[in-house]
Amino acid sequence: MFESAEVGCSVDKKEYGKCVATLRTRILKAQHRLAETDLRLVILVGGVEGGGKTEVARRFLDWLDPRGLRVEAYGEPSDEEDERPEYWRYWRTLPAAGSGAVLVGSWYTRPIVRRTFKEIGAGDFDQALDRAIAFESMLGTRASSRI
Repeated sequence: MFESAEVGCSVDKKEYGKCVATLRTRILKAQHRLAETDLRLVILVGGVEGGGKTEVARRFLDWLDPRGLRVEAYGEPSDEEDERPEYWRYWRTLPAAGSGAVLVGSWYTRPIVRRTFKEIGAGDFDQALDRAIAFESMLGTRASSRI
């Protein structure tokens, strides 16, 4: 998978321009088809501070139709959010049927950063990732049960 991201790989500007134009058209068509369904699109842009999340989110926003698209950015949880269930802040900002959201800051970031800085051990980290997987599975089950 990472072979295409290796240093030294490149695409000339003309080829890149062709691919981008085609990709943007396909993305817009898919987004417009989404509006006619009960499905939801969630684009998670995660990573550490200074890692380019805002740049990536802006690129998505340049490529997508802003109608029916919600954008949310998450930093450290507020006191109110800390008093709520772990995924409450994400749950309340999920998009409505037929629309999408770009979420800058993801449910993966906090456990990864905490593990990196040794604030949590391997077991707590595994449990945090299991909760994230369960959350995503619940979202997928809910959506697929309506199809």
